[in-house]
Amino acid sequence: MDRLTDPPSDGPIQRLGIGLAVSALTFVYGLCWLLFPPESVSLPLSPRYGTGQQFATSTSGHIPVAVGLAFVLLGLYLHFHWYWGNHPRLNAYYVLLQGIALLGLAASIIYGFAAFAPTS
Repeated sequence: MDRLTDPPSDGPIQRLGIGLAVSALTFVYGLCWLLFPPESVSLPLSPRYGTGQQFATSTSGHIPVAVGLAFVLLGLYLHFHWYWGNHPRLNAYYVLLQGIALLGLAASIIYGFAAFAPTS
């Protein structure tokens, strides 16, 4: 956890590998959830009373949006932390932008749990 919150001190390999490649893959995966949402999303639940694996399934359109936003914002966080944090000219701005990305990530996770909550 300290590796994600401490200022980046690695060189160009981490900047290009994590800051561009991994963050781009995460960002594109989130965009796929936003542009091509699945019809239903299943969440595995813990087995109860020996009944085996159970799933909570939702057909709400809000769940793919929340998952997509979470992955897009995670990709932005990785990009700001590893690429901007290791860049000599962009280093001054990465703390603010990664903080905004983390706030958005937390909001999208809360939005996803609220959308998945059972309604009566």
